[in-house]
Amino acid sequence: MRGNYMDTYIFLSHESLADYIYSEAAKGKSVVAVLFYEDAKRLLKELARYKETSFDDIELHDCLYDGYDDEYYIIVDEDFCIWSERAYNEVEETGFKGYFRFGDEDVIALIDGDANSQVIKAAEGCDYIAEIEIIDDTCCDDECEFHDECAAEENDESVLNFLEFMLDRL
Repeated sequence: MRGNYMDTYIFLSHESLADYIYSEAAKGKSVVAVLFYEDAKRLLKELARYKETSFDDIELHDCLYDGYDDEYYIIVDEDFCIWSERAYNEVEETGFKGYFRFGDEDVIALIDGDANSQVIKAAEGCDYIAEIEIIDDTCCDDECEFHDECAAEENDESVLNFLEFMLDRL
């Protein structure tokens, strides 16, 4: 999927990706993030922070549950409604095998750099298509160009994790 024809965005965290998606939805755009399970799960958690968001239909399972190890579509529409589904599907009744199309002129597609190249075909017709990379939320080493931002986010993350742990115990 890598190529010179597509912009690449690097997000320092899942939170910053959620912020970007939220800001685009506030402008009246729908956003489809094409991510693998772990990143999809973390993005959904971050999107839940916004009061305006609602969840419609979330289909997201660990590979150990059903053997599905491909990409998921995380969709946020202009009304801040969120849903997710498998990107690759096999429909026995029709014989369809492939990636469901999601291209539309009011849609922004954000595609994981490791996603199958067929996802780009599924996104044809989108207003904008970009490759994305999410830097792990754990702090990088001192040599990383994003070290100061990573360290700040790691401290924020550890506080949030502690609060979630404590709330779960109540």
